[in-house]
Amino acid sequence: MARKPREISPIGVYHVMLRGINKQRIFEWPEDYQEFYKLVHQTLTTDTTGNLVKHPNFELYAYCLMDNHVHLLLRVKAAPLATIIKRIATGYALYFNRKYDRVGHLFQDRFRSEPCNDSKYFLTLLDYIHNNPVKGGCCVSPLDYSNCSYAELVKRKDEDRLCVIPKDFPGLSDAEILRWLREMPIQDSDSIQENEASADTQERVLKESARQERSLELMCNFGERSAEVDKMIVDELLKITGCNTISEFQQLDKKRMRSALAIVRDAGVSIRRLSRLSGISEGIIRNCKNPAHLLPLAQ
Repeated sequence: MARKPREISPIGVYHVMLRGINKQRIFEWPEDYQEFYKLVHQTLTTDTTGNLVKHPNFELYAYCLMDNHVHLLLRVKAAPLATIIKRIATGYALYFNRKYDRVGHLFQDRFRSEPCNDSKYFLTLLDYIHNNPVKGGCCVSPLDYSNCSYAELVKRKDEDRLCVIPKDFPGLSDAEILRWLREMPIQDSDSIQENEASADTQERVLKESARQERSLELMCNFGERSAEVDKMIVDELLKITGCNTISEFQQLDKKRMRSALAIVRDAGVSIRRLSRLSGISEGIIRNCKNPAHLLPLAQ
């Protein structure tokens, strides 16, 4: 079936989303975020041959980099949207695969884009993008999250600045946009949990592993922030296998990798969640066996 053609924004403004394949992590360490920023800046200021351009290829209005996905709000100028995103995504995938000794696609499918043509939706997107880390349980306020553009815009930081506040968005002045950002309501990170469990269903999952001679405690406590639980699960996978990153974990031999997945799955972590955090498909995780003799005692 042919792909559905992208919707075109008559004013050239788009909300762009990039997600890791199988929802896997695309940023492992702080320097990975910095590499992504560098590629955005290069794409903004140079042509495909690396020469500086007289006018920026696009204007960036907002961004948020999460562990396994990216949001960008931008307006195309001298370069087409597809060219802009291809330069950023391809450059980052090459960097990531080279650094972590992996092959194949890093991003899931082609990038998603939604046109933004009116002032109300533009403000809604500013709210949504900057509150992403709050909803994900990474911080209490977007001011506290270093990998989104909120502080850069609100504090009007000029050093290493990527974003601008548009001066000519239809129906909005730059002063109105800045005022909206400063008064933007902060989303409650716990609100995204309400459909998962009620307040009295908090639980502590304890898994005894005879081979490891220790308790495997996973705080699948829905009163905690989702990001904190995610980190505990990832840390447990890495601790069991002795890996430093999820990318390294994905390069393990099948028996060791699948045995570790089975241990964590059998401790009470959902297959869907484990797939998202490990980058391994749900079908593989579902069929993983847990023979204790395949794993050495974790140190």
